[in-house]
Amino acid sequence: MRVALVHDYLMQGMRGAERVLAIFHDLYPNAPIYTLLHNPEKMGQATADWDIRTSFAEDSWSQAIAPQAVCADAAGRRANESA
Repeated sequence: MRVALVHDYLMQGMRGAERVLAIFHDLYPNAPIYTLLHNPEKMGQATADWDIRTSFAEDSWSQAIAPQAVCADAAGRRANESA
């Protein structure tokens, strides 16, 4: 059976959703992880040996714009959750 894991972005460290991804990665350690954006410095050693494959967006977006867009999206989600 072939398995692939998918996550929206890996940019802000090991938070709740990233911890769930880590559990799935433990279950399927050979599965590649597809994601829109990835920041290895923010994700730390926990994901250093994972097979992470980013989208074309990481190559085509400006590195100055992409993190701001992701942070704005996350801030919007938090605002909606507290409402």
